[in-house]
Amino acid sequence: MKLERSDIEFPLWRKKVDTSLFKDAATPLPKFLWRMWNIDSLFNLCRDKNNSDSKVIIFYEKKEYIGRIIYSSTKNMYRLFFEKELGEILKDVFLMSYMMYNPLVIEQAVMMKIEQLWISVRGVQI
Repeated sequence: MKLERSDIEFPLWRKKVDTSLFKDAATPLPKFLWRMWNIDSLFNLCRDKNNSDSKVIIFYEKKEYIGRIIYSSTKNMYRLFFEKELGEILKDVFLMSYMMYNPLVIEQAVMMKIEQLWISVRGVQI
């Protein structure tokens, strides 16, 4: 049995970034956080975004964003939804994960590098 580290200062450092962060402006909440944050007792009746009890405030870079914690009984999980504005910011924070999610971003980056290479080969300053 693999032992997990327990000396992690911030539990969300263990959280993996998945595509829902960029696609849905949401992220599943790992089960190990449910007990730590009393998720079951605070949000057990929150089944949709219209439930006012699902509302949470997210602080990032000294700014407040509105979020919602919703339980999905079909998937047996809680998800944290947040404002699209924060989702756009997180694309820069988790740039490598975002690039893996969005092949178009990778293609654009490759084309830009090819263009820069072509310009520098011709002796033109960028």
